[in-house]
Amino acid sequence: HGSNIEAANYRGQTPLHVAAASTQGVDCLESLLRAGARINVQSQDGRTPLHMTAIHGRFTRSKSLLDAGASPDTRDKNGNTALHIAAWFGHECLTTTLLECGASPAARNAEQRTPLHLSCLAGHIEVCRKLLQ
Repeated sequence: HGSNIEAANYRGQTPLHVAAASTQGVDCLESLLRAGARINVQSQDGRTPLHMTAIHGRFTRSKSLLDAGASPDTRDKNGNTALHIAAWFGHECLTTTLLECGASPAARNAEQRTPLHLSCLAGHIEVCRKLLQ
């Protein structure tokens, strides 16, 4: 009589998406992973829980997802990977972790932009430097 861990909201987000984004979601995310939540599940806009950590800058949760086998190069509906999003928002630690876990810095989104394009566009010099290393 447990809850459905894959139940999606009106945006197609599962509880794992929500826990990945939430300021209070660390323990919930770990519990959902232990319960077998699908790690690379995509919402209606194509975002995975890893994309949600990149949007909201949740470094520890991104590491947990990657350690549990999250794909670093899954693309959303706009062709963005989690690295594109982390670069756009200037999340340095997340950018480093994604690169260390095999995210492709050469990936191009639907507008043919790489994460480096987005970090330059947004003026995030430290992220630019990390992507150039």
